[in-house]
Amino acid sequence: MKNQQKILCVYIPNCMWQIELLSNPKLFNTDVIVSAHNYEVKKQKSVSIKNYIISSSPNINIDVGTPLEDVIHTYGNTHIIHRNITTYNQIFIDFIEHLTSIAPNVEISDIGTIYMDINNLNNIYENEYDIVKTIRLRCANLIIKIGLGDTKWAAYIASITAKKDFGYINKITGTVSKTISSLPIEILPLPINLLKQLKFFNFNKIKDISETPIGSIQSQFGSYGKLAWELSNGIDKDTVKPYKTNAVVSKSLEFSQPVTDLQILLSGVSNLLSLVYLDPAMKCKYIRKINIHAEIYGNLKWDHKITFRDSESNQSHALMAIKNRINLSKIPGPIENLTLSILGTPNEFGKQISMISKTKQKIYLDESIENLQASTGKKFPLYRIGGIQPSSRIPERRYALIQLNP
Repeated sequence: MKNQQKILCVYIPNCMWQIELLSNPKLFNTDVIVSAHNYEVKKQKSVSIKNYIISSSPNINIDVGTPLEDVIHTYGNTHIIHRNITTYNQIFIDFIEHLTSIAPNVEISDIGTIYMDINNLNNIYENEYDIVKTIRLRCANLIIKIGLGDTKWAAYIASITAKKDFGYINKITGTVSKTISSLPIEILPLPINLLKQLKFFNFNKIKDISETPIGSIQSQFGSYGKLAWELSNGIDKDTVKPYKTNAVVSKSLEFSQPVTDLQILLSGVSNLLSLVYLDPAMKCKYIRKINIHAEIYGNLKWDHKITFRDSESNQSHALMAIKNRINLSKIPGPIENLTLSILGTPNEFGKQISMISKTKQKIYLDESIENLQASTGKKFPLYRIGGIQPSSRIPERRYALIQLNP
C-alpha cells in the first residue's frame, strides 16, 4: 500500500502588501492598493497600458485582476503603490531560503504560495507541528497561514481556509471536494479572463463545475476546463517540484605580467564571463549580482559590485554592464589577477510560474527573443498575431500584429 503523502502549503495572504509593509511600516494603518500594468489590444489595432490590482491591505475587499480605474472613485483616499518586482523577489527569495533549510523539497507556485514536501523528515522533526513551529520562528516577520494535505491542492485549500494566522495548522485529509463545493470559483488557479467566462455561464461555485460532465467543460474551455473540473472534484496528481537554490560561481584569471591596457583587461573579463556561463551550476540561472575583484600591483585591492534590477540571462547584456562599470572606474594601478563572482538565481517571480503550464511558455519565448538578439547583435521588431474580432466578416478586423519586444 502506498504511503500517504504529507504536503504543507505556506500561504502568505496579501503577500505584496505585507512586503511593502516590511519596507515601510507606516503603511500599517493605511488603506493600500498594489497595482501592475497590463497590455490590452484595442479595436484600432493599438496596444494600450492598463493598471489592474494585484494586492491590497486586508481591509480592502477587491478581487485580484480588477482594473484600477473601476475602484479608484470608491477608494479615492487609498495609497496606491505600483509593484516593485525587484523588492518582492529579494524578500521572497530570503523567505524561501529559510524554508529550504527546514525541508529540502520546496516549490514556489506563485509569489505568496509555497509547497513543502515533509515526508521522510521523521529523523529531524517529531511531527508536523514541530515543523510548523520552526517555520513560524524563522519567518516571524510575515503573517502566514499553513495547511496540510495529502495533495498540493488539498494543502492549498487547507491553508486559504485556515481561520487562524499564528500557532495553527489546518488539516484536510481524504477527498477535498466536499470542503470546497460551496466555495467561489475564484479559488481555482485559472486566468482571470477564464474565470469571468465561467461566471458568464453561471459557474459561480465549485460545485457548479464538479456536477457538470467533464466533456461539456473541456469542450467549452479546453485544457483549462479539464483542470478546473479535476480540481473541483479533488483530483490532483501534481507533485512538489523542488525549488532550485541560488548558485555562486567564481572564475579567476592571473595575468603573466601586471596589466594596464584597458582592452586586454576587458578581453580577460569577456573570457571569464564565458567560463561562468559554461559552468554547469549556471544552467537555467539568471544573473542577479556580479562582484569584480582585482589584485593590484603593490598589494592593493579593487572591488566593484553590479546588481541587476531584473535578473539577467543575456551574456552580452551582462558583459556590457561589466565593461561600463570598468570604463567609468579609476583603477589604482596595474592588475595582477582578476576574479568574477556571479550570483545566479532560478526563474524570477516577476515571471510568475503557476500551476498553468502556458505561463512557462511565455518565459521560454522571452528567453528565445533575448538569445536571438544576443546572437545577431541587433534588436529586430518581433510580432505575434492577436485576435481582435475573430468573427468579423472583414478579414482586416479579425487580427492585429502585437509587438513582443517594444
